[in-house]
Amino acid sequence: MAAYSLPRHGPDLLSFVSHRADRSKIRFATQQKTLQANRIPVDISMNPAEFPRPDGHWEEGRAVRNNIEGLFLGISLVYLVVGMSLGIGMGVAEDFTYAHLHAHINLVGFVAHGFFGFAHRLWPGLRQSALAIPQLYLTIIGTPIFLIGIPLAQFQAQPLLAIVGSLMLLASALLFLVIFAVKERRMQSLA
Repeated sequence: MAAYSLPRHGPDLLSFVSHRADRSKIRFATQQKTLQANRIPVDISMNPAEFPRPDGHWEEGRAVRNNIEGLFLGISLVYLVVGMSLGIGMGVAEDFTYAHLHAHINLVGFVAHGFFGFAHRLWPGLRQSALAIPQLYLTIIGTPIFLIGIPLAQFQAQPLLAIVGSLMLLASALLFLVIFAVKERRMQSLA
């Protein structure tokens, strides 16, 4: 690949930008022809960086997107252990003051993360949505904020973290609903 030096101003800058744009169009057309020759369906609206390779794998190169279900499932198992430990500790001490926290760790932490992980595992196309990564981060960040906020709201009368965390989790659930609805609509239109 040739090294280019960027001109500072004048007509050279315009020709430089035009040349780079032409090279990009040629590369895009070549990728499309290669994919069509290998009988791989190409959606014209796709970003060239998202084109599938001839072996069917996505070239996006993002470890997070490619392992989104593993992240959700791994985090859900951590919450399962934490929630069960808290429940056992409360039972041994016969003090159920943190029963609300225990229930929310198991429900929001274990069940919700696990559900999202299994959904991404069952429908791998979900992870290709532009909303998949924001949904993952909203869930991962919103859950501990919410769980820390529960005892603060319950014992200290400071509900701010619980409110912020619960709104983040609601946004995450709404994003997942949109991701799933769009995927289902595409599947029905193909049928």
